[in-house]
Amino acid sequence: MSFINVDRILSKTGIDTPILTRWILPLLCGLLFVYYLVVSLISQGYYQHDEVTHLIQIQRFWHSPLLYLTDPWSRGGYKVLYAIPTLFGYYAVITTNILFTVGAAWNSYRIARVYELKYAWLAILLTGLQPFVINLSFRCYAEVPAMFFITLLVYLYLKKRWVWVAIVASYLFTIRAELVVFALLMGGYFVIQKKWIPFLCLGIAPVILNILGFCLNGDPLYVWHLMVQGGLKDTYPRNGFFYFWFMLPEISGMIVVFLFITGYLAILYWGKEKWTALKKYHAVFIVFTVYFLMHCAFTAQSFGFGRSGGVGRFMLVILPMVSVIALIGINFLVADENKWYKLVLCSIPFLLLLLLWCCMDKVAPLVYHGYATLNFKTYNIAALVTTFIMAIILIFKAEGRALVAGSLAFIISLYAIRCIKPFPLTGEDKNLVTVVSWLFQSNIHPRQLYANHPVARYEYGNQIHDLLQVKSYDLNTVVHAQPGDVFVLEGHYTDGGIRKQLLSSNDFQVLKKVDSNNANYPVWVVEKK
Repeated sequence: MSFINVDRILSKTGIDTPILTRWILPLLCGLLFVYYLVVSLISQGYYQHDEVTHLIQIQRFWHSPLLYLTDPWSRGGYKVLYAIPTLFGYYAVITTNILFTVGAAWNSYRIARVYELKYAWLAILLTGLQPFVINLSFRCYAEVPAMFFITLLVYLYLKKRWVWVAIVASYLFTIRAELVVFALLMGGYFVIQKKWIPFLCLGIAPVILNILGFCLNGDPLYVWHLMVQGGLKDTYPRNGFFYFWFMLPEISGMIVVFLFITGYLAILYWGKEKWTALKKYHAVFIVFTVYFLMHCAFTAQSFGFGRSGGVGRFMLVILPMVSVIALIGINFLVADENKWYKLVLCSIPFLLLLLLWCCMDKVAPLVYHGYATLNFKTYNIAALVTTFIMAIILIFKAEGRALVAGSLAFIISLYAIRCIKPFPLTGEDKNLVTVVSWLFQSNIHPRQLYANHPVARYEYGNQIHDLLQVKSYDLNTVVHAQPGDVFVLEGHYTDGGIRKQLLSSNDFQVLKKVDSNNANYPVWVVEKK
């Protein structure tokens, strides 16, 4: 992409300084990369323990590549992306995660450019500075590369690169099973449009995965059974259909959600041109709406379909769509429409978000992981009111709109710095770190160390530079344990029957118990006599 084209396109945003138009995009992406890297270095805790398990599997990929490519939980399309980075160690894996996140922000900008949206550069910040994007940017979750490939899918769709659209849609299924919905949507579109080559390309990834699964497991219907086991099996608690609705301000931040709701309503009710707007922006609208409502259905309590723990990170996949729709909201505010109509429309999200604050005491307990960003009540309300005032200025004052857009960028950045904090270690994880440190300080050399908790497995394996050394265990392992075998025992990942066996049997002795840090799960170190 030449700088001449960038200058031509960005000139529409009201930023006319050549230096800014030449350097602002790589500078913004570079700053995001550095910001994510700093957050990764100062973050001690985990969003969930899944990220530790994924990291272990990534670092062990080359020990059993076919197993990790076909295991339902491992998500082969996700793991294979890290096959090369993992050869260069932990920081190469983290850097790869960050590059996918920055790439998603960049693709958001490219989508905004295709739509010819004013202030398209804002899409980078609207994507990159959402709370969950920041705190999950460097972590090992399948949603991180999925977020990048979803933005790539939408961009290719808008550019009408149909074969590549089909390939990306096909590949998304191997990253997260429920993303097959976009392959199905594109399949229907290709059939209607009689685009048979792209239609056939949709089967590339599933066919390859099915062949690998058949070679390893002898199952000719491996992909179908993979979907049932990994996507449709009901094994998680359900938080209710509207859980993600309440969670969205925590996931995306007050400013982005206000602009997003404005943009979403604008697409549906853009005055006399409402159907034109929906037709123009249908790609980002459909991707967000289908995925969002699908996960709302997954976590609904009234009917049982789908596998979802109602975890906020699932929304990471569509947060770039949120940012583009938020940018559409900004463009609606500066569009040639009735000013009072625009004011009424943007007042709706303002009042809804204020109502959320009034009900916060009742809403907060519904959130699975607790609020973090929204804990800063004063700053959130101030950010919401300031953004609403800026929206009014954009509506009624035609001059200086580029300056207001720049001010919005500043407020979004300030909001990210002030309200978004890294996850600390939980009491449970602190106990596990204490136990691992004690094992080394006590100079205990177990014949074999067993641990079910991923944090214990990773911390100990990382210390000895051998993640294969620590093994998980079940009741059969306990029954056949040899003298000198050591078990790290806790109540989160260890079955109650196993716990009772280890603590009550005369064949085992408790070497250490850690029950501090206000943790729900104490930790024991137990040795076979």
